[in-house]
Amino acid sequence: MIKKLKFLFVMEGVLSFCLAILMFYVVGLSNSLFILSMPFDLIGKGLRWLSLSSSVGNITALLLYVVLSMTPLAYLTVRVIRHKLSKPDILLPILSIFSFFMMYEFINPQLMTNRAFNFLSDATFIPMIKLSFSFIFYTLLIAYLILNLISHHSDIPQDNKLGNLCISLSRILIILSGLYTFLISYFISFELFKNVDLYFGENRKSINLYYLIIDYILEALPILFTILTLISGVALLLAMVTDHMKENEFLAAKRMSTISKQAVYVTVLSNIASNALQFVFSNLLNDIDYNLDLSLTPLVIAFLAMIISGYFKESMELFEDNNMII
Repeated sequence: MIKKLKFLFVMEGVLSFCLAILMFYVVGLSNSLFILSMPFDLIGKGLRWLSLSSSVGNITALLLYVVLSMTPLAYLTVRVIRHKLSKPDILLPILSIFSFFMMYEFINPQLMTNRAFNFLSDATFIPMIKLSFSFIFYTLLIAYLILNLISHHSDIPQDNKLGNLCISLSRILIILSGLYTFLISYFISFELFKNVDLYFGENRKSINLYYLIIDYILEALPILFTILTLISGVALLLAMVTDHMKENEFLAAKRMSTISKQAVYVTVLSNIASNALQFVFSNLLNDIDYNLDLSLTPLVIAFLAMIISGYFKESMELFEDNNMII
């Protein structure tokens, strides 16, 4: 299971890196975040093309527009029929109403300038306005998914509650690992391509290119070890389901403890090295950006993993001691 997960994340990383190349060098995106609005932009352009093609196309576009916008309400209706309503479902009508409004704006992008400040009303700012619409949509969607997940956990049946809880938590860690993999392979790589393009455009000293590559590695390493820590957490949770209070669980906790400690060292040293290199080559670099960023998210995850794995190691040792006394 874990080997398969690692293979899938490697494949995701390769595909995300290729996507970054495609978006920057082929599509020509100026900002990596614009990919978030691209699905809605393509749908809007497709519906507008259908609407203008013919009377039949206009009717088809209208039907598709209504169906897409009403999808959250349709899902709410299914939940009502199945008697599976929960408090977070109140967000579904809001999501549907906003989708109806947002898609209309994407179909008619010239209307978006009416919703911006006067100094942003130029057509060149439409991509940013599209991105703001997309952010609101994703915020509502993610809020619903998180609240629904919490509500689902509170309704876990008492029968084999530990096993069900571990499986649910392992799925969350897998999703987080996937998001971090996309972050490191797409977003950070996209920024590298932008900086390299700037380097060649301004004909800078070669040390600037070397520093960009080194800084990319130093920024990616903490995230990479965060992914490894999360994967070791998945292994521990699965061991709790199949081998609770057995040797496999103890070994999984030990591996998680080792990887999380390595993640702390790598995170701290990477951030120190980034600032140190800028200081050493300050007279050669065109851009210098000293900061006190210690990549807190990887550190928090690593420290939590160390605490949890340490707890399981002590619990296992105490369990074995009790068995020996008996």
